[in-house]
Amino acid sequence: MAEKIGYVSKEQIEQIIQSVDIVQLISGYVQIKSSGKNFIGLCPFHNEKTPSFIVSPSKQNYHCYGCGEFGNAIRFIMEVENFKFPEAVKYLADRHGILLSTTSSGKKENRFQNHAYQCIEAAFKFYRNNLKRSDESSKIQQYLKQRSISRDLVEKFQLAYAPSGWNNLSQYLNKNGFSESLQNKVGLIKQGEKGNFYDRMRNRLIFPIQDTQSRFLGFAGRVIGDDLPKYLNPPETQLYKKSNYLYGLKEAQNNIRKKNRIIIVEGYLDVIRLHEHSWDESVATCGTALHDNHIKLIKRLNVNQVYLLFDGDSAGIKAAEKAAQLFIKSEVDSKVIILPEGLDPDDYFKAHNNTEFQILIDQSSKDFEFIIQQSQKRAQEGGIEHQKTTVENMVELSKEIRSPIKRDLFQLAIAKAFSIDPKSVYHSVRSTNHEKKHKNISYLNQNRQFSYQKSEEHEVELIQYLIKQVQAITKIKEYVTPVQFSNPLLATLFSRLIKLTDEEYTSLKPQEFPEIFVEYSSLIMHLLQTGKNYTTDIFSETRLDEVIYRFKEQQMFQLQAKIDSAETEAETKKWLSKKNELRKEISHLHHRKKK
Repeated sequence: MAEKIGYVSKEQIEQIIQSVDIVQLISGYVQIKSSGKNFIGLCPFHNEKTPSFIVSPSKQNYHCYGCGEFGNAIRFIMEVENFKFPEAVKYLADRHGILLSTTSSGKKENRFQNHAYQCIEAAFKFYRNNLKRSDESSKIQQYLKQRSISRDLVEKFQLAYAPSGWNNLSQYLNKNGFSESLQNKVGLIKQGEKGNFYDRMRNRLIFPIQDTQSRFLGFAGRVIGDDLPKYLNPPETQLYKKSNYLYGLKEAQNNIRKKNRIIIVEGYLDVIRLHEHSWDESVATCGTALHDNHIKLIKRLNVNQVYLLFDGDSAGIKAAEKAAQLFIKSEVDSKVIILPEGLDPDDYFKAHNNTEFQILIDQSSKDFEFIIQQSQKRAQEGGIEHQKTTVENMVELSKEIRSPIKRDLFQLAIAKAFSIDPKSVYHSVRSTNHEKKHKNISYLNQNRQFSYQKSEEHEVELIQYLIKQVQAITKIKEYVTPVQFSNPLLATLFSRLIKLTDEEYTSLKPQEFPEIFVEYSSLIMHLLQTGKNYTTDIFSETRLDEVIYRFKEQQMFQLQAKIDSAETEAETKKWLSKKNELRKEISHLHHRKKK
């Protein structure tokens, strides 16, 4: 009997992988060009200027030497389309005419999904027909005219209409063989207090929500008239999770790749209006705040420019602030476009043209600048204590930034905005870090206790890398010296290790180190048995850069502590000079990581 992976046999998975031309598949998403036996291009999973994304037709895989992403055709489709494993398998199987034979449980789930998609598509046809044929069509046509929504926009976004009445859709779907139970599960109808079902959407302009495969997932609706709520969003179902999708992405994705940028707005009509004015790289969250999953989706688009365009009222500014914080924490650079007070994008284009909007784009604020500006405004409204809390919140956010240069810029901007000494900001960061890293980690080494601070974990990791990946010795010796270690025992061990010649070192196997350095055998055994299993990895310059990068970042904190505690001007200059040298090293490593 064939071994099963999920609902599909391992043999069938292999058949799919072998049937796919990975070069052809990936070239549909990424511009790649021939480079010897392989193909090379810019990675779709992180921002880069120098191509490091390699596609191998012989191995039928891809590997980014910048971010480490690696996989086959199935993995690529999962990442780029935000599919789960079964969805990616089904997508590639259908694309290559492979009939999947699944287990009984798999067949049951697939039958449900297929039936669910069919049900939602039938609902869409009902809504579309009502846009033209309903007795109430004059009402919806008048509304579209009032909102200046052209026929072309109606067709592009497949807008539709849910008529008045409590069960028009439900009756239609019942006649077409879709049970009330299924209609309820996919969010088309609701159950009342008395147990009866009624249509979720009534007398509303319908915005279909689709995935990038053009499958209908659910519907949002804007009321025609003054009833509340004005907008009704689809519920989450087995097919639809609102944090996994962006409205308009299907229509915008080619333009996003072409223009190398994305504009994120709040509302469905905002997207439509921007597309009308040729800002067709615009998308919206589906009736929810920006989520980490949205950020992951945007990262996969691999654009250089991300713009946040939210409403110009207090709620919109607050939402933009939260979204900007998410981007900062995710290491994605974004900018915030500020609309005139009280206007949303839909309203803005009724009174302004593309040239004026381009000026707003050119004047947009960097994410951290925007956050500081808004924090400043709030701080001015309160007393000293309120201002202190505001600054502390900003400092906490700055610590989420991994890039030391960007983090320093953010902290300097905080100090300047609130007219405080930059040293106070740095000291606050350092103090908090030390509070969090007070716990000692220890184990018995031979007959004595070896312990290290949590803040010294980067030193432990570097030694681990050194004894697990012997190829790293030359590079590590170039960047790291024993005096840079805080932990005395690790410094001594490092000193002993690097005294070996490169030839002696690379001839050793990891398990041989405890035998050579007997006095450190227990420590080395511990390091070999813990941490990342580098021995199973293909040696990567990028992975090594990451280890050294973390080591250098911690040194930066230690140098700042010495600057803060310096008692003379000469001492301060000495440590500042060393910090500047270190910053250059870190900057160099940071650029290497991005390549």
